[in-house]
Amino acid sequence: MKKFTSRQLQAQKTKRRIYNAAVDLFNKQGFDNTTIEDISRKADVSVGAFYHYYTSKAEIYSELYKKIDVYYENTVADQLDKEDFYENIILYFKHYAEYISARGIDTVKQLYNTQNALFLDKSRYMYKLLNEVIKRGEEKNLLTNDLSIDEIEEFLVVVSRGAVYDWLLHNGDYDLEGKMVKYISEMRHIVVR
Repeated sequence: MKKFTSRQLQAQKTKRRIYNAAVDLFNKQGFDNTTIEDISRKADVSVGAFYHYYTSKAEIYSELYKKIDVYYENTVADQLDKEDFYENIILYFKHYAEYISARGIDTVKQLYNTQNALFLDKSRYMYKLLNEVIKRGEEKNLLTNDLSIDEIEEFLVVVSRGAVYDWLLHNGDYDLEGKMVKYISEMRHIVVR
């Protein structure tokens, strides 16, 4: 295990403090209403120190979104062991809805924009995991012959994004997890024989 110097540990602590301050402010007052000066003041660092760790507020959002891959690897992957292949698909997206709604409406509004290229990065862990779950269904000869594994993955991801987008349009006025489970459950007939 690599040992960090006290200076490296302090740098990690400072970066984490900036990140936590930013996320807290984004949730309380919204992304657009939060300035770099606000974040720096709350984190008790200079504006220069902020820019040493982050190039912009948007970079903090990117980091926030990347954390979902860690969540899927450390929390979700081990739970996708249900005998019914499609239950694993539903559970995968149930966790997605839980994770998204826990971030708060203002944070998610910032993440769900057309500039967020992370949505298209198929090398991310969460996409690889979904693809693996779908492949398990194929190995058991449970998938419809109409769609390939990649088409099924894309179809389910687009449906889930649509559910989140609708939740955002309604300002989080309903239970995203319940809706997500309903929508993904309805897709069973398209995916499974």
